[in-house]
This record gives sequence, C-alpha cells and structure tokens, in this order.
Amino acid sequence: MPRRVDAPEVRASSTDPSSWGSFDEAVAALEAAPDSISGVGFVFTTGDPFAGVDLDRCMGADGQLVPEAQRIVDHLSSYTERSPSGEGLHIIVRGELPAGRKALQEWGGHLEAYPHGRYFTVTGDHLEGTPATIEERQLPLAELLPAKVSPPPPAQLHAGGFE
Repeated sequence: MPRRVDAPEVRASSTDPSSWGSFDEAVAALEAAPDSISGVGFVFTTGDPFAGVDLDRCMGADGQLVPEAQRIVDHLSSYTERSPSGEGLHIIVRGELPAGRKALQEWGGHLEAYPHGRYFTVTGDHLEGTPATIEERQLPLAELLPAKVSPPPPAQLHAGGFE
C-alpha cells in the first residue's frame, strides 16, 4: 500500500502526484521508520515511458513458474521481480499501452498491465534469468495484449483514490 513519505501513517494515491515523494525521500522515510514502512515503490504515470505487468498466482506448488507465465516472462524479457506475496511477479518495461488498465485471466492466476495510475511495490527480489534492466518492449507488449485483453473492471473508489 503506498504511503506518504512526509506522513507514513497516511495512504498515498496512485493518481495524485502531491501525495508522492522522490526515491531518495522514500528511502529516507524507510530508514527513519523501518518498523512502520515495509518498502518503497514506483507509480506509473502518463509522463514516464514505463508500463507494468502484474502476474498474480503464477508460481506452481513446486515454486516454479507455471508454463503460461514463463512464456510471458520470456516474451517480455525485461526487468522482472517477485511481488511482495512471493506468489506473483512484476515486470517493468519501456512501452505504451492504451489508456486504462488491461486485464486477462490465464492459468488460474491473473495478468494485469498498467500504463499509468498504478503503484508497484518494489521488492528487489529479481527473477534469475531475466534482464536486470528495464528494456524497450513496445512490440512484445502489442503482441501480448491485443488478442487477449478483456475489458477493465470498473474503478473502485477507496479513501486514498482509485484502485
């Protein structure tokens, strides 16, 4: 959950830049209150060249990626890390998506791709065998999403903004 760097007890919004801080501010807030802040994250915005792909429940019982998720990871071939749950992955790429959140069901897990208005917790738990850098992946994104995209769910209002 995103938190304000100037008031960690208050939620930040993934759509309100006035509630965000810089990376250095986030690290300083984490160092000052390690028991109340669990990490740092990144907000995808319309002003940056990044998109995020979130793969939920993509690890099998043996701890290995399910084949469908492995194909997506291989296809996008960009910075990939385990999500905070340990059961999913976050892939960050350079590329544009159409406006709005895109989602699809696959293997019993879930894939969502975000061009902006979304916060990813950054774990630093890099997935071995994937690039350690964020790569340009416009064409792979376009190949992955159009045929499989379902309409986004309606936005749900919560106290800190939209999710």
